[in-house]
Amino acid sequence: MDRLKAIADGKTVESVVHDDVLAAEPVLRIQKFNLFYGRKQALHNISMPIAKGQVTALIGPSGCGKSTLLRSVNRMNDLIDSVRIEGDMILGNDSIFAPGVDVIQLRKRMGMVFQKP
Repeated sequence: MDRLKAIADGKTVESVVHDDVLAAEPVLRIQKFNLFYGRKQALHNISMPIAKGQVTALIGPSGCGKSTLLRSVNRMNDLIDSVRIEGDMILGNDSIFAPGVDVIQLRKRMGMVFQKP
């Protein structure tokens, strides 16, 4: 409960990733990822592995950044002029934000299912 209070108070709280996830081979590694809409920071220093061949759930209240993070994985936030990112996402051994990445091919590999079609 102390973690929830700290988050509600706007304090930085270290991520907790289950040991089994850390032990699994990652297909995607999110590294110190920050996202800004203009001057407003929406995602704060997210680092986490996404295990290969496993189901991964992002759980949290409305407005906490789940969809923003998922849109970043598919580079859909590229379409918003005011968006700026820091950090990286590594798919296999390559940054998804590297110059020359074919975003269409990336989206074919990453696939998303939206809550509202």
